[in-house]
Amino acid sequence: NMEFLETLSSQAAIAIENARLYRETEERSRQLGTLVELGQQISRGLNFTSVLDSIVEAAATLFGGDATFRLLEGEHLVMVAATPGARGRMNRERVRVGVPLSGLVAETGEPMFSSDLENDARMLPELRSALWRGQSISTLIVPVRLGERIVGTLGVYREKGYEFGQEALFLANTLADQAAIAVENSRLHEEARRSRDFFQSVVDDNADAIIVTDKERRVVCWNAAAENMYGYTESEAFGRSLVEMIVPEDQQNEWNIRYKEQISELLFQGKVHRPEEVRRRKDGSLLSVDVVVSPVKNENGEIVAFCSFTKDLTSRKLEEEMLIEAKVAAEKANMAKSEFLSNVTHELRSPLNSVIGFSDLLLQKTQDEQVLRFLPRIRDAGKYLACLIDDLRDMDRIESAKMKLERSDVDFNDLIESLIESWSTNLHEGFSIEFDLDPGCGIISCDPVRIRQVLYNLLDNAIKYSNEPGKISVRAQNKITEIWVSVQDQGLGLEPGERDIIFDRFQQIKKGASRASGGMGIGLYLVRQFLTMHDGHIWVDSEPGQGSTFTFALPREKKQEIITSSPNEVVVRTDVEEPWAGCTLLVVDDLEMFHLYASMLMASAKEILSAYNGEEGVEMARRFRPDIILMDMRMPILNGYEAIARIKKDPTMKDIPIIAVTAQAMEEDKDLCFQAGAESYATKPIDRKFLTQEVRRLLKDSR
Repeated sequence: NMEFLETLSSQAAIAIENARLYRETEERSRQLGTLVELGQQISRGLNFTSVLDSIVEAAATLFGGDATFRLLEGEHLVMVAATPGARGRMNRERVRVGVPLSGLVAETGEPMFSSDLENDARMLPELRSALWRGQSISTLIVPVRLGERIVGTLGVYREKGYEFGQEALFLANTLADQAAIAVENSRLHEEARRSRDFFQSVVDDNADAIIVTDKERRVVCWNAAAENMYGYTESEAFGRSLVEMIVPEDQQNEWNIRYKEQISELLFQGKVHRPEEVRRRKDGSLLSVDVVVSPVKNENGEIVAFCSFTKDLTSRKLEEEMLIEAKVAAEKANMAKSEFLSNVTHELRSPLNSVIGFSDLLLQKTQDEQVLRFLPRIRDAGKYLACLIDDLRDMDRIESAKMKLERSDVDFNDLIESLIESWSTNLHEGFSIEFDLDPGCGIISCDPVRIRQVLYNLLDNAIKYSNEPGKISVRAQNKITEIWVSVQDQGLGLEPGERDIIFDRFQQIKKGASRASGGMGIGLYLVRQFLTMHDGHIWVDSEPGQGSTFTFALPREKKQEIITSSPNEVVVRTDVEEPWAGCTLLVVDDLEMFHLYASMLMASAKEILSAYNGEEGVEMARRFRPDIILMDMRMPILNGYEAIARIKKDPTMKDIPIIAVTAQAMEEDKDLCFQAGAESYATKPIDRKFLTQEVRRLLKDSR
């Protein structure tokens, strides 16, 4: 019996051990199944919250208790998942890093056990009751790692006194690893979502059409701008051949040939730019586009798709056409303005010629004191109006880029001195002028007519902007690379704001004598333009009530030799007689007043012949062979240009010198006169001194 009992006892022990092993196997199988199912959930890509809920539920199942998952956010651990039992009894959602126990795990990276959390010496007194609502428990907390970085903690909880062993630690670490995978997947998923959303927003919000095609040129991406541009919706375009859809049929063969060239370009240059291509919309209409194509490559550097950025050029084309039309209209308007100005100056100069010319003649011939008192005012008013006309003409020529400088080498001091001498003869009563000219100024290359005009305008302004008579000072200085000329007055002076605008056209200061003095406000504008054409510049120093000093600078191209005349040199004039005395003159003009003026001016001539159109002029020149001809350019029947050309073609008349006389004073008018064959050119109103010099020169040359 004892042997039987021993045998039975041995068999019972074996059965008990087998039962224990079976339960352990069952438990391990259950644990493994739970872990496998959890891994499958994570791999299926469930959302972050669902995966974390599954992890804490799996932990609760495996350990037969409750579980929490805390995620590290800055300096705190935030509870993001918990079983219902744990969430219902947990007081704190956020735990600071370093605070026991979860905070210590996050800080040290080491797991922590406690079989009696409330009485654990590591717990702070104020946290013991708060952590588990006064119910002491056992806990195991492990860190959740991504590589070397801690991203959170996983805690499991059992009843007080429960001892967590190494097997529990292994299971908890396994679950923590799963949680780490879930955190990383969530981060990658969020980054991918943000990247996808960003790409989609860039594509959808872009004003240009963005089209992505595969290597067979089938559409795989078609943004909203492409829909608007071509008329196809994304669903209509997706998967279709891009060529068949938007390339005109007559260009498709050529496009397919160019496609192979495009592949080579993409390989070597990285992109292809087609600055202007024709595309077809869904409704069949055509549009011009600018296309840039870039390759889409895989990780091996192989081209797998093409991305094209297309800009609709329709608006730009329309704008270009509008700009061209506006440019043509502006040019026509400018031509009309120039033609109008030319006609106006012609119509004004002709009567001004009579006003100024007859005033000069009457001043020479009359002795009546009352007449002598009024005639200079008439003449000066006529000259003032002629100057205004010249200024308008010059402004138009500058703005239409027709103004050309006629440079020559001149003695600069002689130029200034002669101008001051002629200008001072009409100096207003009470004003005086002094000048200081540096002998070092020497010879300079400039257009003397324009420089005289610059200085004349500055001197006129010195008078115009003075309330009372005073002294005007002119000074020329040699500055090695430049010549400086200053005109100083004792007038009203300028406010700071006025100094900035007086060189703009149609600008005048609105105070003092300037308002009574008139003018159009273009004198200083022309001064600056003339100096700019000489590569020079001008500035003003002025204070209110202290007068102004205008200074302009002209560049010197090279060091010039100073020329001085001998103090013993004497100029003897031998030709004091009027050059037309004893000569036969032919005057060709359709205005009777000019014939009357010429007969009075040239009364010492042997004979003055008159013709009133170009045909009469040619005939009279052939019959009488005059010594010199004054030919107007605008006449009925035959104009002056054609009349001069006929005379110069006739061998019997070609040597007769001709002075072209015209009220059209544009530079191109002067060129046309010389091209026709005229030997000289004079504008109305006639400058008597200039006309006398030219007649003397031409008659001397012809003899």
